[in-house]
Amino acid sequence: MRSLEFLDLSANNFSGQIPNSIGSLQSLIELNLSKNQFMGSLPDSFMNCINLKVLDVGHNLFTGNLPSWVFKLALESVSASENRFNGNLDYPNTLLLAASIKAFKS
Repeated sequence: MRSLEFLDLSANNFSGQIPNSIGSLQSLIELNLSKNQFMGSLPDSFMNCINLKVLDVGHNLFTGNLPSWVFKLALESVSASENRFNGNLDYPNTLLLAASIKAFKS
């Protein structure tokens, strides 16, 4: 599965934490985990998904800060709306790191 490029697990009523093993999917381009009941924080292992362009984790129960790696990857589209994220985005420094992002929904 290391060559997997698109993974859509949206709207399945999955719950619990996202396993760190998703970070081993280095060829992943698009990951959609929206409309589930995932909780906790987004795993740092996602940083290993160096080809990731689209990340949709909207409509879940994620908590804590939106991780800084979200702004360090070459993501083009990020949707993190309808969660329980808190904290501050370090504007403008965060947005300078996120030069590749064309769409951001939080």
